[in-house]
Amino acid sequence: MNVQLKELFDIIGERKTIDYSITADKLSEYGGYSFASPVAVTGEIENRAGVVTLRFKTFLLWITPVTDV
Repeated sequence: MNVQLKELFDIIGERKTIDYSITADKLSEYGGYSFASPVAVTGEIENRAGVVTLRFKTFLLWITPVTDV
């Protein structure tokens, strides 16, 4: 995911929302992690008085195999 931030840094009060998901198949290409569903990210990047902040939430379902105890 790429986000263009030039305008956000140039304009005080500017906001960009984030709503992105990546499939489990695509994630396995980046390190072999197994997820039961797509990973979703939502959030907002905001320039308040020249200070840029990022707030986000990540949603995922991760199933680990049960081993013998």
